[in-house]
Amino acid sequence: MLFASADRELKIPEAILTEPTLIDRLKDEQELLGFTVSGHPLDLFPHIDWNKYCPISELGRHFGERVKVCGLSFADRIAYQEDGQPMKFISLCDRTGFVETELFAAVYKAYGIETIKSPLIEVEGFVEPFENKKGFTLRVLKATQPSDSC
Repeated sequence: MLFASADRELKIPEAILTEPTLIDRLKDEQELLGFTVSGHPLDLFPHIDWNKYCPISELGRHFGERVKVCGLSFADRIAYQEDGQPMKFISLCDRTGFVETELFAAVYKAYGIETIKSPLIEVEGFVEPFENKKGFTLRVLKATQPSDSC
């Protein structure tokens, strides 16, 4: 029967609808669109204690120092050192800015797998200024997954 007859009451099952949480909405957007719309991509990681990391925007104040940064990997590429060994460049961002990082061969061999487990990466390394002192890079010594801090 395609339509209910006029003399019979059509019973529609009751559905309880709830608004998705921000995290659920962001996860769905990331899955469907490849990016978040309703918030910053770092909102997907509310368990991270961002205060224990050096903000990327402040790295320029730490030339020659060892720092710990956590951020989203939004671009990477494999390159080869002069001796032919593979290395990796990763662009990381947090809420304050972005930085290019370098994992030279030994570090890449030891921690390269950590750079593909999750888009969120914790890195420890030295802030190395460009020769003209108008920029810098982060030479990674260690790359890991951030621990649940909160």
